[in-house]
Amino acid sequence: MLASRKCESRQFRTFDFENNGNPICKLCQFILACWKSWKRPQTGKLFLKISHLDNVFGPTTSGRKFLFSLSDASYQFRETHRGWIFPTLLAGPTPDGISRWGSPGRDVNFGMILSWLEFCNGHHEEFCAIPTDYNIPFFYLIECSTRRIIESTHKSKYAALSYCWGPKPHPLPHESNDLPSNTGLVIEDAIKVAIRLKIPFLWVDRYYIAQGDDTRKPQQLQNMDKVYDSAYVTIIAGYGDRPECGLPGVSTQSRKPPLSMDSHGHRLTCIPDIVQEIQDCPWSKRGWTFQENVLCRRKLVFTETQVYFQCKSMHCCEATPINVEETHTAGWKGRKYTHRAFPERGIGKTGSEIVDRVQEYIKRTLTNESDALVAFLGVFQAFQELKYPVYHFWGLP
Repeated sequence: MLASRKCESRQFRTFDFENNGNPICKLCQFILACWKSWKRPQTGKLFLKISHLDNVFGPTTSGRKFLFSLSDASYQFRETHRGWIFPTLLAGPTPDGISRWGSPGRDVNFGMILSWLEFCNGHHEEFCAIPTDYNIPFFYLIECSTRRIIESTHKSKYAALSYCWGPKPHPLPHESNDLPSNTGLVIEDAIKVAIRLKIPFLWVDRYYIAQGDDTRKPQQLQNMDKVYDSAYVTIIAGYGDRPECGLPGVSTQSRKPPLSMDSHGHRLTCIPDIVQEIQDCPWSKRGWTFQENVLCRRKLVFTETQVYFQCKSMHCCEATPINVEETHTAGWKGRKYTHRAFPERGIGKTGSEIVDRVQEYIKRTLTNESDALVAFLGVFQAFQELKYPVYHFWGLP
């Protein structure tokens, strides 16, 4: 089994698990376990390629600079990396819950996330600065410290929450100014995240959109582009399909630990492909979350294994921390790394790109088909704000 055959590239080795059965070698068993942990179609053969760490993830903070890239052996999928195996020295014991490079800890590393946001806020004025000239009617926020629902202005520093509502029906209108105790774990976790990131307010659609109010609701839906564009950051629930799933690593919802094995003084850790992890989650398949994705400036995605950050100028994640300052130097600026999860340009820069956004949107699912137009209104509104605006596309909206 270990006698892997050479392929056309000297850097590649092919493992044929389909025809060799269950391997006896512990290393091969580990590689097979990593391969099966990806929830993707399997071809039966696996490529193992040695890669330079910085070429995959950018200027990393790790002292070791190589890893193994894993992908399907078919020509169709060869350049689609499913994950990586990263070796680290076992120089000494690491307490449970503490992260190593390539392996996030049990709890979210808020210090790291805060450094990403502060760097973006201080260096990306051209692309990521929050606009101050919007007028958003009937704008309600949760004051995190008091749990009060207040009418505010978009100029307040707030985080927006994007999550899946789940199969339950829309809640009844909330009349009280106090946040109820049964909000759902994802909202409770988002409040904790906002507080840890020094963000005083949280926007949640459930307490913003006036269900059943025919006067306020249409105006609120037509201003969704401004709501997400004005948010300091958007917190995305990239795990689970309902509010009860929460944000892994924040409170009671635990994270899925990475697969690993120790051998000859090293720990081999299987790092999942964060792009595939995000693309496979329910949030990426829901219709309502599409506009929330393309309209926001900064994204924090809480997946089952780690947190991923992307703004309009950089991207990084907990498992594979990078030197963000170095990414902005002449030698690195503009280079593309393997794991960018979202397009850089949001809705796009030209009116013709509305065709692409519509095609992407119609692949998603909606519980109620009657929501098909209103769940896209924010995107249509954003295209009207371009330098060369688009007001309709084949009769839409």
